[in-house]
Amino acid sequence: MSEQQADNNYMAMLNNPYINPEPSPGKNASEKQNTKLKPCHFSETHKAQNILTTATKETYLVSESDEPLEWINTEIEQDSLPSSESELIELGLIEEEDFGNLKIQPLTDSLLFNKEEYKHIVAACKKAVDNSEWKVYRVENKQGTTTVVFVLSIVQGSNGQKALVGLKSLLVQT
Repeated sequence: MSEQQADNNYMAMLNNPYINPEPSPGKNASEKQNTKLKPCHFSETHKAQNILTTATKETYLVSESDEPLEWINTEIEQDSLPSSESELIELGLIEEEDFGNLKIQPLTDSLLFNKEEYKHIVAACKKAVDNSEWKVYRVENKQGTTTVVFVLSIVQGSNGQKALVGLKSLLVQT
């Protein structure tokens, strides 16, 4: 391959809208944040947040763009973890237009989080929410280039209020 052809291929990759999408006009970071989430504030959510944010400090989900693991928390009425993309959309965790493919598995079975560099996260999850199920949700976009990863569980407060708590990150695979 000639140098000119290599340059042309590289420019074609950079100009590919799936790999390098145009920024949305007029949207800043605060507007991009999902306003559907209804964070809960009770002692059990604060405990989980402290444990998980401490454990994930300086930890990144390794992919083409190493992304941090971010704390998430939203009100939930049901007793079980979400089991479909429509439930994730209803809870405000994903946007309908972003959805392409969903995979759900228990945290203990997740190949991603069974890697040595993430074992401390699994331990922190178990410590943060006692006797509760944790699941890993992988929501791939329609183009197959990015996957939103959630690690979620349900915590219940002493007043009966429930919250979906956990971590969110992004895997980029072009």
